[in-house]
Amino acid sequence: MNAISLHRASSLQWWDNGSSVALVKRTYAKDCNNDEFNLFTMLCRELRLSPIRKQVYAFVFNKDNEATRQLTLVVGIDGARSIAARTGNYQPDEEPPQWEFSDEAKSPLTNPHGIVSCTVGVYHRPTPADPFRRIVGKVYWEEFAPIVTTGDAGAYEYVDTGDVWPDSGKPKMRRQLRQGAQETQRLDPKKAQWTKAGRNQIAKCAEMQALRKGWPEDLATVHEEAEVDRHASITDADYRELTPAELADQADANARLERIGGPALLATFDGAGTLERVPFGQFFDRVDAHTREMAPEAVARFSDQNRVAFQEYWAHSKNDALALKKTLEQRAQAVPA
Repeated sequence: MNAISLHRASSLQWWDNGSSVALVKRTYAKDCNNDEFNLFTMLCRELRLSPIRKQVYAFVFNKDNEATRQLTLVVGIDGARSIAARTGNYQPDEEPPQWEFSDEAKSPLTNPHGIVSCTVGVYHRPTPADPFRRIVGKVYWEEFAPIVTTGDAGAYEYVDTGDVWPDSGKPKMRRQLRQGAQETQRLDPKKAQWTKAGRNQIAKCAEMQALRKGWPEDLATVHEEAEVDRHASITDADYRELTPAELADQADANARLERIGGPALLATFDGAGTLERVPFGQFFDRVDAHTREMAPEAVARFSDQNRVAFQEYWAHSKNDALALKKTLEQRAQAVPA
């Protein structure tokens, strides 16, 4: 057996080597408890996948909550292809993924390309004696993209839950939206590939659907990484209690924010370009009142001077920002609002 064969054999049988098992438990499966790690190892052995080769991952959701803690076995798309290829009944599709786009679906925050759906095919045969036939997987952006609801850093406050931490006796806190503040939807910034390479991410989800149709016995219990990004984002955004250290940091941040008047936008309302802090909840009324009696050319100039503030306002409150934009465009064209 040559050196390459030895390397392949050792990487596919990492579970038989004590040092490799310890390494995987310490690094690739560090969030797993003993039972979860044993299950992870058993599934890797059955599917002949190696976390060292980035074929498979152990994702533990809600790891700080025993009641909702969940281990999910996640494969890379190459790992799923390897499982199918080892059966001898798989061929990749020669056609590229087929994306469906729509201008109506396009949004700079939630769907930069305006992707509606993606279809990917693979070739499968039940037995080596059968001809290959094409099977497809089709998925929709709105069902897989990891879209989260967020606000600016100052949009939230932390309130007492009525419970305390048993070790310190300090109160447990939960996050809630401040009165008057608003949230907006966007792709999860922690899942940067959905913004940078959204077409590729949704294509992996579609291909995994096709592979699962052809090889359900091997792939029914596993998910491709892009498929679980949405679940991970929703889980991260759920109710979360703060530790004492986080509570102290948040209290300091809230105090600093309150000292400068709370969450606000910087805008200029004079010809000199002087910047004023306008609270989010007052921005619409302030701009509306300021531009109501302006000449059309002055409204256009005001809008251009404050374009950054309007962009931030759009990210914070899309509907209000669009209504304000329409009003200013009408006034800039001397059309009654």
